[in-house]
Amino acid sequence: MASGMNNKPNKALNGENIHQIKKITWIGLFTNLFLSGLKFTVGIIGSSSAVIADAIHSLSDLSTDLMILIGIRFWSKPADESHPYGHLSIESIISVFLGLFLAITAVMISYHAIINFDTTHTDAPLKIAIWGPLATIFLKEILYQWTKIIGKRSQSSSLIANAWHHRTDALSSIPVLFAVWVAAYFPRLAYIDNIGAIIVSLFILKVSWNIVWPRLSELSDNAATDEERIEIQEVTRRIFGVKSLHALRTRKHGAIIYVDLHVLVDPDISVKVGHDIASVVKRALLETNPNIADVIVHIEPFEEELIIKNKTQGSL
Repeated sequence: MASGMNNKPNKALNGENIHQIKKITWIGLFTNLFLSGLKFTVGIIGSSSAVIADAIHSLSDLSTDLMILIGIRFWSKPADESHPYGHLSIESIISVFLGLFLAITAVMISYHAIINFDTTHTDAPLKIAIWGPLATIFLKEILYQWTKIIGKRSQSSSLIANAWHHRTDALSSIPVLFAVWVAAYFPRLAYIDNIGAIIVSLFILKVSWNIVWPRLSELSDNAATDEERIEIQEVTRRIFGVKSLHALRTRKHGAIIYVDLHVLVDPDISVKVGHDIASVVKRALLETNPNIADVIVHIEPFEEELIIKNKTQGSL
């Protein structure tokens, strides 16, 4: 006996929430475009490799803005015959490509800074280059706070993640600001500008890793975390009529979780009562964890010998 499927809609993509998500994401996108253009301009005019590198770093936030805007249109589509588990894998695939692009960019920035370390240190950056990272620190911190508030209000994990990308851009601009200031006011230390470019490339690599690794795990159908599995077991065991459980299996599809488990009940109860217990287990798990999209509950008769065997095999 198993409960039926129940693909829950994402609360973050309903009504007013979707409007707010689009609004703040578009604001973030145009802010990133403005800051990237500003830093490219003052970086080129001011001959600052670090500021130019920081301009490219801003594109990491731009990429996440685009992913969210695309996701609102495609990832929220309901399941169909060709995609019975929905379309969330599209998000993971796009994220992997964007993350790899950022990693290649970071390597190119580092390579350019290293090979020019001895040849460009005589040309100190101009003071105009300071305005790029200074504007970034100020605007991106405001954008971080604003995006995070809307992300929490709409229960959107992707928007909260995008908020942290904004803060990453702000934090990475701090060493750039310091490097350009030192190089501009103390020309003999102009090589610090190249050091700043290398530091920024490391930030970009970290962002790339944070984007790619979770998406690869999702595409490989990885299981839920240990904490999530323990919570599933504890919630199930608290349900009246549940004697025990085993064969718990979980699978992540994008950010959501699919659960499959066997629940052991009194062998003398009716099929109707067993089905009711399965329905209660399913409802409790769906209400406990908003990331759980579907639960399949198999009902089995409780037998002491089976419990002892499962404990011996470590399957509980």
